Amino acid sequence: MNVTALLNHARNAHDSPAAERFYRLQLQQSLRQPILHRPPAFQPRPEKPREPELTRDQRLEIRTLRKYNRWSYITLARETNHTVQQVQKAYTGPLTLKKKGTHMLF
Repeated sequence: MNVTALLNHARNAHDSPAAERFYRLQLQQSLRQPILHRPPAFQPRPEKPREPELTRDQRLEIRTLRKYNRWSYITLARETNHTVQQVQKAYTGPLTLKKKGTHMLF
């Protein structure tokens, strides 16, 4: 039961002591419900698909624009159509990524 509806109903509809007591008991019972029966307070957001990794040329372009134009990460992201996190990683991370899965065995 909705708590605000109970409170508003108790103030407006019936002014008899029996009705007030009934609504007060309903309110107390709704507050005593186990947590499992209450509606969830947190709704997880659906996950967004992962953005593709930037190429070496795109990372180089971001570094150049940041260095010579002194653009912020937000401006760079807007102008290059990348996310702010991609721009930040391109500027602070290595220019060329480490190769994956090439282990030399001697």
